[in-house]
Amino acid sequence: AGIGFEKDNLNRFNYQLYLRNRENVLNGTQHLANWNVEISEKLRLRQEFFRLASDQDSLASSWTRYLGNISFNSKIIVPGYQFSLDQNALRNVEKDSVLSTAMNFKEHLVYLRSSDSLKYSFLVDAAWREDQAPFEGKLARDTRAFTSNFTFRRQWTQHSLSSTFTYRELEYLQRDLTSELTVMGKLDYQGSLWKNALRNELSYAIGNGRELQREYVFLPAPNGDGTHTWRDDNNDGIQQLNEFYLAINPEEKQYIKIFVPTDRYVQAYTSILNYRVQAKFPEEWKEDVGVKRFLQKFSNTTSLSIEKKVTASDFKSRLNPFIGGIPREDILSLRQVIRSSFFFNRASAKYGFDLSLFDSQFKQLLAGGFEDLIQKDWRINTRVNFNSNTTLRIIGGIGDRISASDFLDNRNYSIKQQLIGPELAWQPNPYFRTTASYSFTGKKNESNPEFSEKAQLHKVGMDLRYAKAIKTTLTGNLTLIQIDYNGVANSPVGYEMLQALTPGTNITWTLNWLQKIGEGLQMNLVYEGRNSQGLDRIVHIGRMQVSALF
Repeated sequence: AGIGFEKDNLNRFNYQLYLRNRENVLNGTQHLANWNVEISEKLRLRQEFFRLASDQDSLASSWTRYLGNISFNSKIIVPGYQFSLDQNALRNVEKDSVLSTAMNFKEHLVYLRSSDSLKYSFLVDAAWREDQAPFEGKLARDTRAFTSNFTFRRQWTQHSLSSTFTYRELEYLQRDLTSELTVMGKLDYQGSLWKNALRNELSYAIGNGRELQREYVFLPAPNGDGTHTWRDDNNDGIQQLNEFYLAINPEEKQYIKIFVPTDRYVQAYTSILNYRVQAKFPEEWKEDVGVKRFLQKFSNTTSLSIEKKVTASDFKSRLNPFIGGIPREDILSLRQVIRSSFFFNRASAKYGFDLSLFDSQFKQLLAGGFEDLIQKDWRINTRVNFNSNTTLRIIGGIGDRISASDFLDNRNYSIKQQLIGPELAWQPNPYFRTTASYSFTGKKNESNPEFSEKAQLHKVGMDLRYAKAIKTTLTGNLTLIQIDYNGVANSPVGYEMLQALTPGTNITWTLNWLQKIGEGLQMNLVYEGRNSQGLDRIVHIGRMQVSALF
């Protein structure tokens, strides 16, 4: 049953009553009420009420919720106060004891927010909350918390900015637990300048919490869907952590890396930064002559991604997303990736080049110590189209592969490498393309100056591609790789320098067939093979997939 009175959205009242009775099972009532009233032109009151009571055998359940909000709505800012409670309890009637509660708290909240008439929006609030929990059959005060929030949002023609920030202090009143301080925030910005010639995207977030210090193990993955491989370097038949590598060859992806928690907690402060910028000169400079027309051919895309977790007591070190001068013992983990590509004549069909940088650093603290992985690569790619059918590319690059471990000695190495090679593509028609390529890669391990550990890789390849509209796509690749290496192949350094192959002659081939077999259905067949010198078998891998597109 229900009754209601309404003048408008700001002045209305409604009440509903539910009676529930299922013989020998449940007997109870439920009340719902809402009351909005406009006390004056700017002073408004909003109230919500919920009450549920039911009996089931010797159990009695009660649930009461109330929310009252009063606000003063001016043209610029809206101050207000809100009181809320949520009290739930399941009791044993015979013993007069509380068995459990889903939620039981009281909260006082004051706030200040922007009016809807403004071009921007913001909200500042502060809340004091006290929760109860059952202890020895009685409800008692369990936690006490203070929480403050701040949000801001503004939209311009070519810019948008939004931010949130939360500060919370949590105190345990009954349990012997350390008080918790939580600080979280996020800032997002998007904008463009000079008629979209410069576009920026920025996202920055901070947070903190307790984390379990971790170890890791390797477990077998079903159906070859893993990420790592195990190579018995010492031929003892026992799997050690230093014998697992990030797999390069697809048939070796038999294990996955699983992080497992320990019994030690640490307070971690997290900061995450993602930034992307795209820069180019104005489009109308194409129509000019001289310097402007030449500069318009250049453009750049750069991105930065950082995720850092530290235990530093210095507040500035917690907020700063860069590792800077933070002591090593205060770092829990760091993942930093920088990508930058500098283009010349990117849209030209005749000639152009691009210079790219990839710089990644991964550091984490495990139970046994630190593990560091660093990869840096500079690569240049030049292209020249002799005509509509023939394209020549020359690729060159230099890079570093650095690994450091406090607890796995054979994981400490520093490899420098250089790469150069041409690639010639011929496409006589829209359906068929063939590409011939050659590359030389030289690698040197500089972690052991007493022994000059080097690898030279000569790679010759041929690619074929046939594509007929959206019905059939066939691609094939045949590659011959000749490797000269003077180090130990069965080692982490050897695995990296040999790219999971063996010294001597290696041959790899792939065949991919993508076929449309019906309306919304397509089939994908993949065959890969490899033959390496010194191995007594040829590796064959086949996969098939059928997809339904709706």
